[in-house]
Amino acid sequence: PPMWSMIMAYTHSEGFGFGAALRRAHGVSALETALAAPPRESAAIVSPSSWMQGLDSATWRWPEEVASVMTGQGFGQAESGRAGAAVISAWLAALGKTPWAQVRVVPAAWKADAFQVWKRGEVESLVWVSQWEVPTAAQRLAEIFSASLQAVHGDQSPQRWAVLSQGLNVAVVIHSQPVEALDAQELAKMAASASPFFGQRDGVPMTYVPSQAQELVEGAQQMTLEESRWEDPALGLSADFSALGDWKIGLDEQGLIRWWARKDDMLIQLTAELAHPLAPAFGSPEHVEVFTQAMQQSLSSAQVVAAQPATTPLGEALVMRVDGVLGGKSRALHLWHISRGDVLLTLSVNTPRAQADAGKALSTQLLGALRASAPAPQQEEPGRDQGILEFKVEE
Repeated sequence: PPMWSMIMAYTHSEGFGFGAALRRAHGVSALETALAAPPRESAAIVSPSSWMQGLDSATWRWPEEVASVMTGQGFGQAESGRAGAAVISAWLAALGKTPWAQVRVVPAAWKADAFQVWKRGEVESLVWVSQWEVPTAAQRLAEIFSASLQAVHGDQSPQRWAVLSQGLNVAVVIHSQPVEALDAQELAKMAASASPFFGQRDGVPMTYVPSQAQELVEGAQQMTLEESRWEDPALGLSADFSALGDWKIGLDEQGLIRWWARKDDMLIQLTAELAHPLAPAFGSPEHVEVFTQAMQQSLSSAQVVAAQPATTPLGEALVMRVDGVLGGKSRALHLWHISRGDVLLTLSVNTPRAQADAGKALSTQLLGALRASAPAPQQEEPGRDQGILEFKVEE
């Protein structure tokens, strides 16, 4: 099945990176240690710190209201467990409605999750709650889950499904068929108050040498926001947000989203991701097609209104506007997709479609506020005896 192939892809790609990072730091002995005391969660393969600290497993306390409501409607609990970052990533990738760059942030932001499956005759109900590192990550994942479920089940919320973000938690409820007197949205509100407990165990006495992708995530922790001045030493960027006035501005330390700003029904984000070495050349027709498809998957009924190349002080760029539906509302996305060294930056302004012109002006104004404070991130060339894998082929 497609989802199983996605899980295998996660295991091979992320597992290889995890093993390589351990070997760079401590040699083969680190791999033997990991085999003897492996991580308990798939997310630790991408962010090993929880595994090393002994905090990579959680026990959940569910609110009593969930069981009370379900049993009151004649349901019995049939199954419980956890999905994990690998399964969540594979599910989103298999649906194909979420760009891979956004799927990639799941294991970096995931903290814990748990689910319950309830049955009444032929009817099944899934109640699932997850916790994420920061509220902005939880909110973004809720939007991704909502868009994915809408693509599968259509506009049947809250009769068939519901997604709710509350603080660090995201609750998801899915009924196999509509259930009278059992509102999925109300059930999600109850489930969102579930809380995990992270039991301490002996950690692993080692460190690791991060890959370039891990350095990009960890570099987000160096960002500062003082009054209206933003600094990101890892990206070599700074910005003055004075023009945003009374907008609410926040930082996201999970790596993909560097900062966000929100006012009324408008949202601005700057994201950073590594350029894939095997991807089409930036600005080529093939690259434009791939990026266009990714943006079209971010919205329902998406339509690319404009797309053209541009040159900015930060690097070559692709400027795009995409109109579509998100959360049942007509939206307009204005994007500046910029190539800066080994990193791809995307400045996005998400507004109601009626305010599309204001969004375009705002995106141009914010691009002008971004300044290069250091050279663009570049991968250092390995030395003669570093980063080399030798293979011997014999007939």
